[in-house]
Amino acid sequence: MTSTKPAHELTWNNFIIEFSFIVLIALIIFPATAQSGTNPARMPMNAHISEYGSGWECDAGFREEREACIAIKIPDNAYAIPSQYSRGWACKWGYEDDDGACIAVKVPENGYLNSFGDRWDCNRGFRIKERNCIAVKVPLNGYLTSSTYDTGWACNRGYQAVGEACQAIPIPKNAYLDETSYGSGWKCERGYRSDGKSCKLINIPAHGFLDDSRDGLGWACERGFQATDKTCNRVQMPADAHLDYSGSNWECNRPFKKKGDKCVRS
Repeated sequence: MTSTKPAHELTWNNFIIEFSFIVLIALIIFPATAQSGTNPARMPMNAHISEYGSGWECDAGFREEREACIAIKIPDNAYAIPSQYSRGWACKWGYEDDDGACIAVKVPENGYLNSFGDRWDCNRGFRIKERNCIAVKVPLNGYLTSSTYDTGWACNRGYQAVGEACQAIPIPKNAYLDETSYGSGWKCERGYRSDGKSCKLINIPAHGFLDDSRDGLGWACERGFQATDKTCNRVQMPADAHLDYSGSNWECNRPFKKKGDKCVRS
């Protein structure tokens, strides 16, 4: 019986049948590769399929070496951990690594193990000195702090540490206590400037105003004036110019450009 279908339709049907047959053969020969992206036949003993991506990883207590998983030598008082990004073991709580061995953390008197279990710290009222916890000696006008790495104490407000004592801060006239624990311990009131030992009145020139952001001077000039020595002088502008963003200098209007102390056409 002769087919009545066009030649091009017969050719397309034959192609579909041949392609499906090739895919079926591939699934039979490479089932693991086609389904999971890994090949268990090549996975060594003491390994498992990786949870992330494809391939395999060594079990805890083993490490990869030349496509094999070999046992890791775990020291006493340690336990196995995944070795992909580590040496494959860690010390138990209460032990610390000492050149490949896990040794017990020696906690001194008045100390305790930290939350990680591999270091120690001192109880409140004690501070670290070498490998011991020694009592903090709080001076008069001082108080206990939580720090165990420095003196363990700080001075009350109005006092500052001088050696092992807390001394009263001498505050000059027109000054107030500073909360910082360093420096002189005081700052000058607004309108005054420190010379190291006292607070001097800031002399503000005409057309000037107090400016706390100005170190040294303590004052700035109004817009349109420029500080020169200890005075505020009016900014002298040429024709075709205007005050710039600072307000204390000038620049040329467009399309003029600056040439010396004049504005000329560009």
